[in-house]
Amino acid sequence: MSPAMSPAFRKERNHGGEHRPICARHKGQAATDVVFPQCLGIYICSSAIYLLYAAVAKLSGWRVPHAPIRPAYLSGCIWAVGFTFMITGISSLGFSIGYTLDAVGPIVIASLLSVFVFKEISERNQLILYSVAFGLQLIGVLCMSSASS
Repeated sequence: MSPAMSPAFRKERNHGGEHRPICARHKGQAATDVVFPQCLGIYICSSAIYLLYAAVAKLSGWRVPHAPIRPAYLSGCIWAVGFTFMITGISSLGFSIGYTLDAVGPIVIASLLSVFVFKEISERNQLILYSVAFGLQLIGVLCMSSASS
């Protein structure tokens, strides 16, 4: 979707004839009102995909293992909680800071776990490259947050 068509930038004409951002229509609603429809849509779509797969497998004579559905369902529930916190954070901090932290934060946590807990990055050259990349990402986040304030 182009920036000109995204809800944050799109304009519409109201009854008085003036242009205003569409997002101004929803000032009285909670930011988390979007969570249930989003999660329900994902649940319905993924259920339809699984049912289609199971039907094709049944017609083809394949065995369909149902045990992997439980961990996938649990991870979807965890995702929904994280999505709720993400939407709340973005609405509280603003789009430029909130989305930057929501997009970069998990990557930083995962990469720090990779280096210090799991020791996946252990060679000197890899650690130097990681440190440079981490520093550039930190500079980018600081630039974005200072530009928005």
